[in-house]
Amino acid sequence: MLKLSHVSAGYGNIQALFDIDLEVGDGELVALIGANGAGKSTTLKSIIGILPDRQGSIRYDDEEISQNNPSENLRRGIVMIPEGRWIFPDLTVSENLKIGAFIKWNQDYIEAKLEEQFALFPILKERRNQKGGTLSGGEQQMLAISRALMSEPRLLLLDEPSLGLAPQMVSTVFSLIKKINRSGVSVLLVEQNSAMALQIANRGYVISSGKIIVSGRSADLLDNPLVQNAYLGGLKK
Repeated sequence: MLKLSHVSAGYGNIQALFDIDLEVGDGELVALIGANGAGKSTTLKSIIGILPDRQGSIRYDDEEISQNNPSENLRRGIVMIPEGRWIFPDLTVSENLKIGAFIKWNQDYIEAKLEEQFALFPILKERRNQKGGTLSGGEQQMLAISRALMSEPRLLLLDEPSLGLAPQMVSTVFSLIKKINRSGVSVLLVEQNSAMALQIANRGYVISSGKIIVSGRSADLLDNPLVQNAYLGGLKK
C-alpha cells in the first residue's frame, strides 16, 4: 500500500532523513521505533506531505504522492494523528469528531459515522457535549483516534499515541490500535514504547540519526540483541 524509496528530508538546511526505505502492506500494522530525535515524526510528516522539501519516492496504491499536500493525501485515505493529539480544546467532543469528517458532505453519513464512533468509544458518547480540553489525557487520545476514523482512513499514521498516558490507559490505546487494524485499516505506528509497539505489529523498522538501521518481522526484532539493548532495555522474550 505504501512504499518509501530513498526518501531524504529535513528542515531548512538541517537534514533529518537519509535515504529511507520503508513499506506498509495492505492490512499491515508496522512499527517505526527509535530514540528521541531519530527521525520518526519527520518520516510521518514526509509521508503526509507536511514537509515539502524532500527527495525520493513515496508511492501509495502504486501511485506517486511525494508532491501531494496533506489535503490531497487525506482525500486518498491517508490520515495522521500527530504527537500531542492536537484536539480542539474549546469545542465539544461531538464538534471535534465532526471536524474529522470535514471532507464528507452528506450530513446523514456524518451522523451515522458519529454513532459508529460512539459505539467504538462509549466514554466519548458520555462526554459528547463536554469540551475536549476538559477530558483526561487518555480520553483526549481516544478522541484524536476517533476523529481520524471519521474520515474513513485506509492508512493511519500514529505518532506517539502512548505519550503521557498512565500504564493502564496505554494498554487500552494499544488494544484499540489492534482493533482498528483488524478492521482493515493499515497502520504505521511511531512509538517510543518499543516493546509494546513491536508486540502488536507485524513488522518493524528501527531508525537512528535519520537512517533505517534494522528492519524485519517484529518477533525477530524482539529477539535481536542490538534492538534489545538499545531500545528495549535488555528485554528478553
